[in-house]
Amino acid sequence: MNSSLQTSLLLRTALSTALLLVLAGVALDLLVGARIQRQFDHALVDRSELIASTLEWGPAGLELDSSDLNMSEFASREGPGYLEILGPKGVSHYRTPSLSDANIVWPAGLSDSLSIFALPLPVAGVGRAICLYFQPRVEEDWAEELTEKGAVLPNAPVMAMYLARSYAEPLQMQGELRLLLVLVLILVLVVMSATLIWAVSSGLSPIRSLAQRVSHMDERDLSGRLDESLVPREVEVLTGQINALLDRLESAFSRERRFSADLAHELRTPLAGLRSQLDVGLSKARPGEEYQNILRASSEIASGMESLVADLLALSRFESDQFKGEYQEFQLRSLAESVWESYEEAAQNRNLKLYWDCDKDTRIQSETQHVERLLRNILENAVEYSDEGGEIRIGIRRAKHWVNLSVSNTGCLLSGAKARNLIDRFRRGDSSRTGTGEHCGLGLSLVQEIVRVIGAKMEIQAEVGGLYRISIDFPLSD
Repeated sequence: MNSSLQTSLLLRTALSTALLLVLAGVALDLLVGARIQRQFDHALVDRSELIASTLEWGPAGLELDSSDLNMSEFASREGPGYLEILGPKGVSHYRTPSLSDANIVWPAGLSDSLSIFALPLPVAGVGRAICLYFQPRVEEDWAEELTEKGAVLPNAPVMAMYLARSYAEPLQMQGELRLLLVLVLILVLVVMSATLIWAVSSGLSPIRSLAQRVSHMDERDLSGRLDESLVPREVEVLTGQINALLDRLESAFSRERRFSADLAHELRTPLAGLRSQLDVGLSKARPGEEYQNILRASSEIASGMESLVADLLALSRFESDQFKGEYQEFQLRSLAESVWESYEEAAQNRNLKLYWDCDKDTRIQSETQHVERLLRNILENAVEYSDEGGEIRIGIRRAKHWVNLSVSNTGCLLSGAKARNLIDRFRRGDSSRTGTGEHCGLGLSLVQEIVRVIGAKMEIQAEVGGLYRISIDFPLSD
């Protein structure tokens, strides 16, 4: 089942846009999450450095001056902050109340002076931690006292500060932002879908209008054409092709109507003659010899009608490419001489002179029966329409890629333009159908179709009072 173009465009555009929006949303969520984590880690670093700056090393060991610090986050056993300072060999020098019951295992073996990492916490579950290696400053009063006594000032040991905080609040904020982002995406998709429906519907309106105009045409009147200036550029090609198709259809219907009229006109005369002969034979009793003459005349009329029907059938089969002959190599001159024998007596009766002008090698590869039928039509036309006592010339010349056949006769009464129109079926200029006027019936129409089928080329030349010449180029195969 054929799908709707509008539906297909809507679905594909909506799906591709939705995919892009989802990818953009995922990327934005990742960027926001990374940004939140980076800011949280920066806060941890600042907090740890601030605490480290307040630590001193004195005679009692590590001392923390928390008077200037807000340590409320470490006061509760439920967090959210956890702080422990370890000295050499992992000895704990300071632990906040939040670590009293918490079993937090700090990672060991951290070589960097500052390390940030994720750490599971007892209550919050998800947390971020920092490990800062630092050396506390020596207490000033103790340093002065030792200096006055002349004692050596001791170096404070390098210690590791582990500071952890719950990451639940940033995750909650990120979740809220994610939900807001999903709602915005849904709203954008709804608005985008409505916009797409309007845009695609408006964009396809020229095609619907074009289809409506085409639907109003019928076979009785194909003269109307589509205005290409009223459609977008993308539809101009389609409109042009439709107009070209209408041209061909109008031409075909016109030929069909003309052909039907010409065929009726062509059959009316022999049928009237046949009817007349039969009426004469039936009008009264006659001797047997007169009946024979009537039957003989009727038979000739029937033979002409049969020939006409046979030509029409052959022409139809040629036009539909259903008439296939045997493809072989043969001498064109020999075939032309064989066909001429059928018309030699008629030529002698009209005192026509025949001249041959042929090369020795005139072999071609083609459908023999098609070429024979072509020759019969051309030679019959030349014998019938030559003037009494005139001349017929048959020339066969070989070129590099072609073998040219030319048949000309004297006594032409046609101009070049009218001669080329003789290819049309039943084309006549002489209404009396006598003499050497434009009276060719279907012969040249058949010749034209045969030329097309075998891949040859044909040219017709004529001059009033001069020669009527048909030239055909047969292609040479490798």
